[in-house]
Amino acid sequence: MSKLFVTVLGTGNYFDCYYCKDDKSFRTPFIQEALMNFLYKNENKFEDFEMKILLTEKARDKNYYGENKLESILKKYNITPELVIIPEGKTSDELWDIFDKVSETIDESASKLSSSHESLDVNIDITHSLRNIPMQIVVAMNYLTLFNNVNLEGIYYGAFELGETKIDDKVFKNKSILDKLYNSQNINTTVLDKLKSANCCDDLDDDTKEIIFKNSRNYKGVTISHAPICSLDVYYDLLNWTNAINSFIKCGNTTELQYLSNTTKDIARQSKSENFKNIASLDKVVINLNHFTNCINTCRGKYVKKVNKLNSIKIASSELYKSLQNLLNDLDKNISVKPLKKLFKLVSKKIEPFIGKDNLGIGLATIDWCIEYNLYQQAYTALDESLKTLLCVKLETFYNKNIDKIEIDEEEFDKTKKITINETNADEREEIANVILTCTSKDHNYEPLSSEKIHFKKLKKEYKKKIAIESLNILSKNKDFYKFVNNVKDFRNDINHFGFGANGESSYEKLSDELSNLRDQLVKYSQSDFPWYPVENTSEENPQGEVAADSSQI
Repeated sequence: MSKLFVTVLGTGNYFDCYYCKDDKSFRTPFIQEALMNFLYKNENKFEDFEMKILLTEKARDKNYYGENKLESILKKYNITPELVIIPEGKTSDELWDIFDKVSETIDESASKLSSSHESLDVNIDITHSLRNIPMQIVVAMNYLTLFNNVNLEGIYYGAFELGETKIDDKVFKNKSILDKLYNSQNINTTVLDKLKSANCCDDLDDDTKEIIFKNSRNYKGVTISHAPICSLDVYYDLLNWTNAINSFIKCGNTTELQYLSNTTKDIARQSKSENFKNIASLDKVVINLNHFTNCINTCRGKYVKKVNKLNSIKIASSELYKSLQNLLNDLDKNISVKPLKKLFKLVSKKIEPFIGKDNLGIGLATIDWCIEYNLYQQAYTALDESLKTLLCVKLETFYNKNIDKIEIDEEEFDKTKKITINETNADEREEIANVILTCTSKDHNYEPLSSEKIHFKKLKKEYKKKIAIESLNILSKNKDFYKFVNNVKDFRNDINHFGFGANGESSYEKLSDELSNLRDQLVKYSQSDFPWYPVENTSEENPQGEVAADSSQI
């Protein structure tokens, strides 16, 4: 594992300051020295790290070379950094030059990695950078992660202007500092006398302290700032989460989310982060999101009691939605990860069309999802199977309303009971649906086979055979329905047979365009009552993207 410390040196006047990080503090005019001790010093020994300083020529001449300047301080640690001269960024060309220099600086170190499994851990200090450099560093880091194993450990900013002013303990050990102030203008000599006679800050009364703090500029050397070092990597993390969720929202891909979640979880576990509970909730969402998308990618549309989130879109979406709501509640309680809430609300909204739906509703929602993400093969499969589900649902509803008109042997079926057509029973579903969907031919103007020529292999109930045959005779009058059925079948066969089927000359554009049209027709049939004759055009009332209501309510 290689370590790189990238820092920026400016042209300002730097004064002694206590830089504070966590429960540690370090006195120095240069934050680079403080960060080195915080980040790379362990048990009084420095780890092996590479240091690169971005600076203009003016900054080099003013703050790097010379007595008590940064070079002299680094020599005490036997550290010789690489100086990377950058322009001031006054023009567009200079801004691009800075970006190139930043990228090359990190890329050069990454190229020295001994293997593809080794990572370059980068810490960046932007305290004294020009205003444009932090943005360019963040962009460069995102850019470089595509090409190298670059890992951003932290971005740091020494907030000198936010520092708390305190009386310097050195004053009580070196009173000569005070002697120089007696002849200064606007100085209260009484205050100086009190400082001279005191042994520590606690010996001073509150009024004296107040005078010193209100006029700290007049008491140079008497006061010192205690400046916090702010960690800005949380914003970089937010940017990464934004990119990962954007990848999911735009492409339906969870790869980036999985990688980011695993990395975040590992770092939190190693550092014993207080956010570990939130990160665990977040990780659970990402795991469930992966289950959900993979259930769609592998067409796991069937729901029965025995299924789980690994083989059912319905269960996977339900588990995902629950974990999302838990995460959104957890994020409210922690300000450091609260910005993620808006991002995961977008994810939650994407899942809503699947929540509370039955098999038909899941099928319709899945088709819409697959159209949005160009999953054409999965979409045609879901379309064809949802058509069978639709038939089972509609036939059950229709024949229960008209049960008195059906000629059924009373010994086989009591008409006081409810007719059930189980869409999840493979034998029942396939036999009834196949009779209706395949016993007509477009070569013969969609005329149905006679009942004598229809053979049921596994369907046992006689009244269900009669329902299938009767439905076939009714629907055969609707030529548009059977054109729709045959189009679904032809396009599904075409795409599933790798283009080697009878209609294998279809272009990808036709397969894509027809998919949306066929989806609209399926929604139209789902919103209409069987026997769909004549079929009314309701496509304008249900634009693509709206999923039909739960079919149990149709």
